[in-house]
Amino acid sequence: MPAYVYTPSNGAADPAWAPAVNADALRRLHVAPGQTVTLTGTQFSGRTQGSNYGDDGDSATNFPLVRITNQQTGRVEYARTSGFTTRVASGSAPVTTQVTLPADLDRGNADLVVVANGIASKPVKILVSR
Repeated sequence: MPAYVYTPSNGAADPAWAPAVNADALRRLHVAPGQTVTLTGTQFSGRTQGSNYGDDGDSATNFPLVRITNQQTGRVEYARTSGFTTRVASGSAPVTTQVTLPADLDRGNADLVVVANGIASKPVKILVSR
């Protein structure tokens, strides 16, 4: 039996599916390594729950990842998320998640994005200090 590979015609996710961070509430957010902050936005749990195969496998993807990229060093780090809803395809309904920043987070200007189902939000500028 031949193998089939699905190749989407446009090669990209619909921009409407991307999570969005409420940047107004975070306008130039000042944070410290190890601090826990609350992010508010939309679609933090993505568009699908993920996939499963009978009772053998489950690969849920309906949770937010938070990626922080330091603008000076280029170092990429991921923060721990908690307290989020796993309701998928929430559209424009506001959602929140708690984000605990890594204790060794580089100080300085950084870009923060929320990733859900492999789709990243637009970056939010933050300042890591203290």
